[in-house]
Amino acid sequence: MALKLRKSFVLMGSASIWLMIVGVARPVSGEQKPGTDGSQVVQSTSRQNSDSSIAVEWLRIKVDPARRQEYLQKDAEIWTPALKRYPGFIDKTVWLNPDNNAEIIIVVRWASREQWFSIPKADLEAIQAQFDQAFPFEHRIKEVQEYQAL
Repeated sequence: MALKLRKSFVLMGSASIWLMIVGVARPVSGEQKPGTDGSQVVQSTSRQNSDSSIAVEWLRIKVDPARRQEYLQKDAEIWTPALKRYPGFIDKTVWLNPDNNAEIIIVVRWASREQWFSIPKADLEAIQAQFDQAFPFEHRIKEVQEYQAL
């Protein structure tokens, strides 16, 4: 499965950005291959929705390294069950940078961009409020990119 960059932008600010970009926690099946720049390239082996364009959401999050595990736990407890109920959600992976404990990469796959963006804003606001109450510590979405799986 190849990924094509559709657009990218950098976000600076609080976690309220989650109102625009969402995520859940569940591993994706796949294999890792070395990238040309020394990075790891993950190729999904999932065949779900192979005939349509899968939307891929990529987020780089900054969190206090001492609170990283708590952030991941709250994300899995709150965002995961909330977003699993929406049509189009396929899966999510969380990547931890071994050289930077303040960085979390979240990759979410949606059956289509339309389904991803069809989640009502009021629902996202309610989920975000619940997350902010459960995790009232500093965390920022530093970068968001949207890809399309070909």
